[in-house]
Amino acid sequence: MKFKASMSIVLGLILLLVGSAAQAVMVKWATIDHSSQGPGFTVKLTVDPQGAAIRSIIQDPLTVYEKCPPSQPQVSSPNGWGASLKAGPMVYIKGPATQNDVTFTFEVPMAREPCLTWNLRIQLADNSTLPALKYTVGSRKAVTYGFKKGFPPPEAHPKSYASLVGCGTPNGSCNAIDGETKCLEARPLLCIAKTPNQPIPNIPALKDNWGGGRIGSTKRVYKGFDFKTRADADAACQAEFNGKWRVAEWHDNPRGNNLAGYGKPDQNSRYWIHIRDQNSTCWMK
Repeated sequence: MKFKASMSIVLGLILLLVGSAAQAVMVKWATIDHSSQGPGFTVKLTVDPQGAAIRSIIQDPLTVYEKCPPSQPQVSSPNGWGASLKAGPMVYIKGPATQNDVTFTFEVPMAREPCLTWNLRIQLADNSTLPALKYTVGSRKAVTYGFKKGFPPPEAHPKSYASLVGCGTPNGSCNAIDGETKCLEARPLLCIAKTPNQPIPNIPALKDNWGGGRIGSTKRVYKGFDFKTRADADAACQAEFNGKWRVAEWHDNPRGNNLAGYGKPDQNSRYWIHIRDQNSTCWMK
């Protein structure tokens, strides 16, 4: 049965390198989608051979936990949590060896957001089997900004509205290290276009957090998993505004935490942003 995703989570991955340095097969990308057609999730994985030639991928039986990290109690109760998840092993590809990324999906019949751990056993073209690739998948969080204060004209500029967004009241704190907003949630992107020739307002809250341009939020809301890379998020900003725009980045204001610019983003939402030196984004760098 094929599912249409209604809720999706970009997954936290615990990855172990396997085999020799030339055969560091890894899980490159993973998403988990909640079906709109009934209880259950669909997991999608992409395995990167890293130069190895893969003949088959075998999944060992799953272990299910109440919450991530998997130090939480293991689930053993019925009601859609356990029985069918213990079945295995399952073979995902079998045939001519490939050095290309291998993407496959499988179904997890659960009623609640899962935390799963299991192993993948990779068989190579020479029929050797690499040590088990162990990983854990669970809900991931990302850093977001919220609207803080607006400055209508002529307060900051004779004709332009200016805004301060970031962390703290009235829309909540940020966690730049681990994230604070689940990637399954739908949020607009915060976008920025650098306009260095525009004057910087002489208002401390704006001047001290100035990002060097215009800011705006997309009218469309996105789940964090919708973007595989930062380039995908940039493209969404460009589609909404124009080619000079990109997703806002934590360091657009060197102080972080806050960002100011001309424009009027949504005042009632938090926004997805990028941060280049932490893992608190839903997408890959």
